[in-house]
Amino acid sequence: MRTRVFVIMLSALTLGLPMAAHAQSHAIDPKAPNGWQMLDSLPTYNKLPCTARMGGAEINVNLSLNNDGIPFLVLARPDWRDLRGDAVAKVSVDGAAADDQPVTMIGNLVLALVRDPALVQKLRGGRSVAWTLPIGRFEGRIDGFDGALTAVTACIVKRDGRGI
Repeated sequence: MRTRVFVIMLSALTLGLPMAAHAQSHAIDPKAPNGWQMLDSLPTYNKLPCTARMGGAEINVNLSLNNDGIPFLVLARPDWRDLRGDAVAKVSVDGAAADDQPVTMIGNLVLALVRDPALVQKLRGGRSVAWTLPIGRFEGRIDGFDGALTAVTACIVKRDGRGI
């Protein structure tokens, strides 16, 4: 249930619905003001969300960690509607050969639990990522992913008082 509420709030945030106006964030790297933003709060969620967000022209990318410390990405576009089901996406970091990545599509979101350590390493050093989904090909910025992942991890340690 907690995951479902979180996904609904992320959906509202990426769509720009009115409740999103109350979300607070700050730049993870003040030297890169157009880079990753750390969400400090979300409406109706009384804990730190520990989620980083990178806005983009084609897709918005949200980064968090599951309870096992595995990164998960939430891709969103305001014009996506009624997505549903599981699929395998092709993921290319900086134009390199694509990796297969299982995804779940819900509403206007594409959820990806990135279990492959090699893909995580590529994302850490990447600047852009192209996702080929059943509905088309979409590119997003990820420069600074390593710093965003570090910030999300530190946020979870601070929030939960435990390591990952």
